[in-house]
Amino acid sequence: MLSHPIQSAGHFARYTARYTDGQTAAVRPVDIALTLDGLRIGAPDAAHVIWPYASIAIDIPISKTTARAVLFRRDADGATLTVDDAAFIAAVAKSAPHLRLTQERWRVAKPGLACGAVAASLIAAIYALDLSPSRAVARAMPDQARMVLGQNVVRTLPVQKTCTNVEGRAALTKIVARLLPNGPVSADHIQVLDWQLVNALALPGKRIVLTRAIIEQAANAEELAGVIGHEAGHVASFDPEAGLVRYVGLWALVQMVFTGTPGALGNAGVVLAQLAYTRSAEREADNYALGLMRVGAIDPKPMAGFFRRMLSRRSPSTTREKPSESASKFPMQPGDILRSHPSDQDRIAYIEAVPTYPVQPILVAAEFAQLKQICASQPATLPPSPLPLPHIKSTPQASPKLR
Repeated sequence: MLSHPIQSAGHFARYTARYTDGQTAAVRPVDIALTLDGLRIGAPDAAHVIWPYASIAIDIPISKTTARAVLFRRDADGATLTVDDAAFIAAVAKSAPHLRLTQERWRVAKPGLACGAVAASLIAAIYALDLSPSRAVARAMPDQARMVLGQNVVRTLPVQKTCTNVEGRAALTKIVARLLPNGPVSADHIQVLDWQLVNALALPGKRIVLTRAIIEQAANAEELAGVIGHEAGHVASFDPEAGLVRYVGLWALVQMVFTGTPGALGNAGVVLAQLAYTRSAEREADNYALGLMRVGAIDPKPMAGFFRRMLSRRSPSTTREKPSESASKFPMQPGDILRSHPSDQDRIAYIEAVPTYPVQPILVAAEFAQLKQICASQPATLPPSPLPLPHIKSTPQASPKLR
């Protein structure tokens, strides 16, 4: 049944249509008219309803060849009108222009035009500042775009299970509080994945991902602090964004940020995990980490020890186990952190040559043991503590310098 009777005055061209209420299979003829208030369904001297023009949608946008229109309300429960009248179709296209094919094309094209406008602005900034293109684009990206990009990159990683053991997270938070009291990454923005791959990733949007395997490989909290500090150096220099610009191009990044379609970024997480930064970028990240450790009174020597131990894993004679299903999707093997973070002897020697200064342990043995169990199941008496995708406030931070 039609509902909400409305009285209106005036005489308008009347047409006929077939009406279904969306609740039953019944189809019945009705009078319709295009009034000042909207599409009137029913005779003017009887019970009728008005569909405001802005609420009307159509199954196929109106073009010059349209001979039938099937109309419905966006906010209704399935009621439809089917009209086979060229005069009505031409008239409703004037009263409700959004039903036209040209308007639909414009609606679909707007996200792409927005992408183009942003891309043009970024390119103009590159030439105006005379900077390295990838680095300039990375620095010119809005913080919100970086955050969205980081969220989408996380979703492309081959492993999604996050480690949330309460005691383990508390120990990790204690390390971050000593190492990064002022950013650029907070403990909430460091995600631990239950992933048997020895690696740590800096991601767009001020994020860091640690794998279960790299935590298990660490001999002490200071080693892990060095790894986190190094990744924070990449974050502070926008290396992840610059790396993706070089790998997939500016247009693909802008498209993902504005339209949400992955496009060329369908494997962005894998790209970042295997992406080799330049030697100068690695040295800058090392210096950033060493500066953080000095300010936090953290011993830097274990950082060199960790890299040296990882370097020894690259022996050609190393036996590799049969790859798991997740490993088959991701060709890197344990120890291949060096593919994206080349830990050569020069870098290790550079870290070992840092002058000594007063240091204090970050964690006691029991806390470090809890950190090692960050991917373990929660005790039954403890509630889960999921790590959400963060909303990041933009607070520029100056990179600490090694003195």
